[in-house]
Amino acid sequence: MAAQTEPERSPYRRACAPCHGTDGRGAGPAAKALLAPPADLTLLAARNGGVFPRDRIVATIVGERTIPAHGSREMPVWSIRFEPSSGATAVASVVAQQRIDAIVREVEALQRTASE
Repeated sequence: MAAQTEPERSPYRRACAPCHGTDGRGAGPAAKALLAPPADLTLLAARNGGVFPRDRIVATIVGERTIPAHGSREMPVWSIRFEPSSGATAVASVVAQQRIDAIVREVEALQRTASE
């Protein structure tokens, strides 16, 4: 089996890209099946006065800020992967935090201006 490249293994690509797309613009392969269109993640900073809203993104990922289109926070995809209190050991919490940080870094790297 061939080794996966980093982008293929990234938490963003596994958890977010199916709906938001690899480019973050909301046109992932699952987007057409959703009732609400996925947000364009590339304009988060532009819509926030040019400042990337890191804390708001983290709060969304960990479930402190709910997004109705994301569904129930009881879904395993959220609690197992990202909830800091998930897992029986401190290692699980560290791994979850690393995944959250990786997603936030990738979303921040996708930012563009409203005119792009």
